[in-house]
Amino acid sequence: MDLPFTKLRTAGDAWILLDLRNTPMKDADFSAIARELCHRTKGACSSGLIVLETAGREPVARAWSRTGTISPLHPAASLCTARWLFDTGNLSGDAISFQTLQGSQEVLVLDSRIFSICLGIPVAEKIKRTPGEPWLGGDSGLQKNYIGSSRVKPGRSGKFKSEQRTAVMLWDGPLPKKQLRTISSRQPESNSLVYAGIISRGRIEVHAAGSDALRACGLALAAARTGGFCEQETNCSTGDGFVLAYMAADNSVFTAGSVSYCLRGQWWYED
Repeated sequence: MDLPFTKLRTAGDAWILLDLRNTPMKDADFSAIARELCHRTKGACSSGLIVLETAGREPVARAWSRTGTISPLHPAASLCTARWLFDTGNLSGDAISFQTLQGSQEVLVLDSRIFSICLGIPVAEKIKRTPGEPWLGGDSGLQKNYIGSSRVKPGRSGKFKSEQRTAVMLWDGPLPKKQLRTISSRQPESNSLVYAGIISRGRIEVHAAGSDALRACGLALAAARTGGFCEQETNCSTGDGFVLAYMAADNSVFTAGSVSYCLRGQWWYED
């Protein structure tokens, strides 16, 4: 059977979405579908697969990574899901609501292309500079203008609560882009590091290879606010566009980004 799919993208992170609300596939092997459909060269090249189904009257979104493993619905995937639901007439007030494996998810609609998600309340430790930090490796290019690092711990509520703490490395000025490739090779768990360059009080340059860009921007904001380096509302440049990060009065962190369509197609599924 021909399986229609849509590829959406936000902050440089692309996801493939299958809308099965009217055509349920109860016995489908979505792990295999994700591996083939999201493959970098043989498929449509994306971070993962979103399967949109329905439970009663409420949409339900599940996700698989490009390797076929069941995945949490990351912030970028949530925004892509919300854009699709918005365009198919599922707006309720000023937000899009749907269910995930982690529970109910609400995405705010700022306009027809820009959506915002609450990442919860992160807790950032005081910024420290430790001599000989392993990821710097003695590289003078990395140590230049290096401020230090802050470990952002899980918060008491929101999407941070089930995640391990993340080290956010801060630079005064633009990130040392030429040296960033070498950092990833020294630190195998790339998802545990976020790199942030403080350009001004209203702009942060963020890099996090292999990590959700919206999440990384939220963590960078929390760390930078700990040192008083930025305002509550900051534009984050990710290399693939801009993300707006905002910290509310209760320290909840919101990130917002524009969601666009990449392509639509059909994939042959042998049922």
